[in-house]
Amino acid sequence: MSENILTQEKLKQQLLYDAESGYFTWIMVSKNSPVKTGSIAGSYPKSGRYVHIQIDGKKYLAHRLAWLYIHGVFPEKEIDHINCIKQDNRLVNIRIATRSQNMANKKVRKDSKSGIKGIREFNNKWISIITIKNKRIYLGSFGSKEQASNAYMEHANQLYKEFAIQ
Repeated sequence: MSENILTQEKLKQQLLYDAESGYFTWIMVSKNSPVKTGSIAGSYPKSGRYVHIQIDGKKYLAHRLAWLYIHGVFPEKEIDHINCIKQDNRLVNIRIATRSQNMANKKVRKDSKSGIKGIREFNNKWISIITIKNKRIYLGSFGSKEQASNAYMEHANQLYKEFAIQ
């Protein structure tokens, strides 16, 4: 195995992961490092982005490190944050997901005029659209937001099961 590949053993030599809080703390730091032993590892952005932790000059996503720490391997697929909070790296909040599943478990876009995922207003009707593998599928035109939302959720639940959220 190449020396530049981070292993579970090397990770555990440098960091302690608390599966209940989702935080990593430093247990071994270099003498010249400004980081102190026992301090929380990583940058925790206010912008809603993922937590990054730098180890040996390389940045890693904390949720992927959590998976490596517990399971001994980097996940081949994506890691989904169940509650959609990207900084919440508790073990109960992360799971393996395909790209489609991860995208299904996203909250409604902030610029959504309807405020409901998969729903748009058009000609005084509510249009329901679901995206599957980067293809938009028209689900119908409805007289109310609720009807359009129900159509979206029915399809999302069938396709994405526990990953489907409104």
